[in-house]
Amino acid sequence: SVPMLLSLAMCGMSLVGADVGGFMGDPDTDLLVRWHQLGIWYPFYRAHAHLTTKRREPWLFGAKVTGKVRQAVLTRYRLL
Repeated sequence: SVPMLLSLAMCGMSLVGADVGGFMGDPDTDLLVRWHQLGIWYPFYRAHAHLTTKRREPWLFGAKVTGKVRQAVLTRYRLL
């Protein structure tokens, strides 16, 4: 997703982003956390998925995952 977003930005589309966690499939916990940590740098940041995938709200994975995602989101808002 990162090469696609960079290419779109170079073509003048600046408000771009990818679905954090992926649209299809079910990422494991570590990948989901890393995806959020990367996603905070996207101009358009959202966690979005297809109806048939497992729920992936951070709090469903426990306090450790919630804390890591919260820290990433707080970093994003500090920079905005």
